[in-house]
Amino acid sequence: MTMDRKHQADRGRRRSDAASASVEGSEFVNRIVDRAAGGDFLDQTIAVWQPYADHALTREDAREMVHNVVGFFRVLREWAEEERRDAAAAESSPPSIQLGDAESNGA
Repeated sequence: MTMDRKHQADRGRRRSDAASASVEGSEFVNRIVDRAAGGDFLDQTIAVWQPYADHALTREDAREMVHNVVGFFRVLREWAEEERRDAAAAESSPPSIQLGDAESNGA
């Protein structure tokens, strides 16, 4: 029972750590967006996307769009890193031998 409780506590801590990392990431993106292009970045974002919107876009809409794009590329980067790690692990591990294949080739 003690191990189960410890495991649950660890899972809860990881979730809160992930949430705080997400918030920190959002704050970082906010600072970058606010500084980018002399503050015109959100206006430029609105100008690009307004023709595709069915309502008048606000600066908050533009900020959300930027966050979504950053999040999308963050996920792509994480996937690429994971694929590289998996490829490196596959190269460094010895090839597995399946007995069924070896037996059928020798028969």
